[in-house]
Amino acid sequence: MSKQTNSRQTSRSRPQAVTVVAIVQALIGLAFLSIPIIGLMYGAQVQTAVDAEMVRQGHSTALLTQNHISFTENGAATIVPTIVALIMITLAWLNLAGKRAGLILSWVLQPLVLAGNFLIMASQAAVVSTLESVFKSTGDAALQSLNVQKLVDAAFNAYPSWVSSLVNARNVVVILGSILILILLAIPSTRGYFRKATAAAN
Repeated sequence: MSKQTNSRQTSRSRPQAVTVVAIVQALIGLAFLSIPIIGLMYGAQVQTAVDAEMVRQGHSTALLTQNHISFTENGAATIVPTIVALIMITLAWLNLAGKRAGLILSWVLQPLVLAGNFLIMASQAAVVSTLESVFKSTGDAALQSLNVQKLVDAAFNAYPSWVSSLVNARNVVVILGSILILILLAIPSTRGYFRKATAAAN
């Protein structure tokens, strides 16, 4: 029997658990991709709102820029979630294809994605105290006099109301999805599928 025939048989016998794993990984990828997309869509709007709050507090709009502080999604805040999204979509493809590398990499990377999402949630919850510490460390009296809470509120309020629901949905997908993936990867039918696929490739 040819390798091509073996590959077709392996594809037809793919357990539903593996299909679910791939679908959930793709959804997690899309969830992370929403971060830079939202940032690109509303970044200018957020910056305008923060600048307006700076003026209300009696400071120049250039004060934050001069100290390399931005409330918009850029740099690592855009690049990292995009990379995570590409990784998750690649893992989904590898798992659907029955590649053992997909199984191994999923075991390694999925817990890291889960932990990373918790770090994102923690950083978002502590954004005010973090900025206050950053402003204090600069020694700049003008920065230290800013009402950080009002700046953060201005930034968040610049987003449409549905964005907060999207963020909550993203967290649910990433957290529960990652847990589900790890459970499904551990069941015998999933492990057997990847062993068969490896044997067929040989």
